[in-house]
Amino acid sequence: MTEIKNQKFWTWTRRIFVSLIVLAGIVFLSWTALTRLEIRKYTGTWNYNQPNTKAMVNVATINAGYNLGIPQIGTITFSRERNGVIGHTDQGCTWHFKVDGNSLELTSTIQYCYNHVINSAYNIYYWKVTVQGNHEQEVLKATSYLPTGTYNFVLQNGARTKVDPIANPYPTAQRFAGLWHYGVSDLKSQVNVVNTLYLQTNGTAQFKQSAQTGSIHFSQGRGNEIIAIMDNGCSWTLDAHGNTAELMPARQSCKLPGGTLEMTFFAATSDGQDLTVTMAGKDAKGGIFSLIVGELAKNKTSP
Repeated sequence: MTEIKNQKFWTWTRRIFVSLIVLAGIVFLSWTALTRLEIRKYTGTWNYNQPNTKAMVNVATINAGYNLGIPQIGTITFSRERNGVIGHTDQGCTWHFKVDGNSLELTSTIQYCYNHVINSAYNIYYWKVTVQGNHEQEVLKATSYLPTGTYNFVLQNGARTKVDPIANPYPTAQRFAGLWHYGVSDLKSQVNVVNTLYLQTNGTAQFKQSAQTGSIHFSQGRGNEIIAIMDNGCSWTLDAHGNTAELMPARQSCKLPGGTLEMTFFAATSDGQDLTVTMAGKDAKGGIFSLIVGELAKNKTSP
């Protein structure tokens, strides 16, 4: 009799144990499916919307003894990784995120990148991303390490729109098409200021700041291509989606009488009336240059 009771006990125990394992498996699979569904809304490429200095949308501030406003342009591509989401920016930095409720947040506060476009490093310790359909909002806080010191960097009101990779390229091309003129340069805000570093043969370096003047003419190329022609006759090919165009292929060159001009980064964003650009490369004399904030207005006679 005792043996029968023991057999029944172990039979029920095994059934309960198996049931718990099955239940745990169902819960895990449901959680995994839910996580994948949550991640899916973030994956894809997202463009910053046109910066608005009055509303401070897509304008980061750096505390450099005064608040320096830096318009944000360019893209980030979110994709799924084993434990969350990985973000690749157009400036070559990689950031790791986790799904936290209804948002993405960094997996750690010690993520670091050296940005070769602007020749500076930064640690982003807070980055919150929320998505509603094809629209994204973000808040970003970082420590920026510049040659002149260490500064706080804050993007309080970031906004992006998701790229549709199969959208008709014509409306995008029309945002850029025409002749655009650089505005007034301002050393304090770094608007329309080119920073160039010349390395000397004796090991020293010469730093030069100069006003960016002149114009850029954009026209539509094949498919998603747009062509940017500068005053010096150099022509650059960009790949455009939505409101953003970026250098493609990623490195291009132009022969000038004094040497070869190399462009290693060129991003532009436009709403059809205003154009903001960021550029970096090597000039014809071998100087490493960057235009962090280029602001242009459309020629009134352009279509």
